Amino acid sequence: MIILSVGIIVAFLLSMLITRRLVKPLGDLRKELNKVETRRFSEVQLVESGGEIGDVAKAVYDLDGKLEKYQRTQKQFFQNASHELKTPLMSIQGYAEGIKDGIFTGDHADKGLDVIVKECERLKKIVTEMILLAKLESEEGIFHMDRVPVRELITETVERRPPSSLTARRYLE
Repeated sequence: MIILSVGIIVAFLLSMLITRRLVKPLGDLRKELNKVETRRFSEVQLVESGGEIGDVAKAVYDLDGKLEKYQRTQKQFFQNASHELKTPLMSIQGYAEGIKDGIFTGDHADKGLDVIVKECERLKKIVTEMILLAKLESEEGIFHMDRVPVRELITETVERRPPSSLTARRYLE
């Protein structure tokens, strides 16, 4: 009877020890997953454990790094996209207001209208590129590199910029 009691106690203690070795890493892993879920990527730490639980913990830690990088890239993309959209809109607004207020007349108004048309085309191109970028995330091999004529780009940029009111007055005089 004593040997049976000691055996039961030892079996119970071993089961408690094994359970704690399994349950504690799972609890820690759950906490780290909650950090990923709430996008606190910098707080996620690798849960040290062996076996399959360790493999899952390592996969969660690696996923966290990838999600953090993706979030940074996405934030940077939205900052760049908003800047790229704002620039042509400001040119359109500047020339449209100048034409409406009578600051630009004759050839200057025609030039302003040409810039407005070009900027609208540029906005359409930017939106098309954004749609293409969205497709890039889901499909491989769509992106193709292209050369950019820098001199032409600089010339167009200077032409797009609406002249200041002082410069516009000089044109009218």
